[in-house]
Amino acid sequence: MTRTHPIAPNPPGRSLVSCERVQLRAVIDDVTRWHSRVERVLACGRRRWLGRTELDACPALRRWNRITPPHWPTGHPTLRNAVAAAAAGARTPGTGLTDFATAIMLLSGCPALVTGSLRTRVADRPPMLAISLFALPADDLVLAQDLVGVTIDTAGVVTYRSTTILALPRSAPTDRPRRDAGEIPLVREPEVLEPLWVPASLDGVGQ
Repeated sequence: MTRTHPIAPNPPGRSLVSCERVQLRAVIDDVTRWHSRVERVLACGRRRWLGRTELDACPALRRWNRITPPHWPTGHPTLRNAVAAAAAGARTPGTGLTDFATAIMLLSGCPALVTGSLRTRVADRPPMLAISLFALPADDLVLAQDLVGVTIDTAGVVTYRSTTILALPRSAPTDRPRRDAGEIPLVREPEVLEPLWVPASLDGVGQ
């Protein structure tokens, strides 16, 4: 189902940006198999970004530069720090949940938030995940949803899905002192990164 989030009064000096949020819930029947899938997808995402420079030339990062999805937990990876860590070859400490979110972000360019519990069955309640995907109009939300599907399909099942249209405020740019044109050094135009894409096989993820 699709819902439209009530638009809050526009903060002074800020514009509103339309954002689609897809929320999913999933039950994980085989945690070990799910972890294996997450590791494969995450490895694919890290290889895609390893050694990249000029990250600000990436269209997805530029779109989300001054926009933050609502209710983002402290310590949960963001699109920018996930990409920066992968480009530097650094693996940030995380859990299966944050690794899953990171994998989705690295391959789709859509901010992803994953919460829940992967503890073994307690009182007949299986491990459950709550997944939120955020997409601006130019983002590849279809790919983000496909990544969720290919990671969960053989280890569990998606039990709930909803779509909400949000109006997010764009933060005001940081004030910087103006300089005369003659003081600004010429910089070679960076090469634009190729569009985000994922091989159909996802390096064996679907196997």
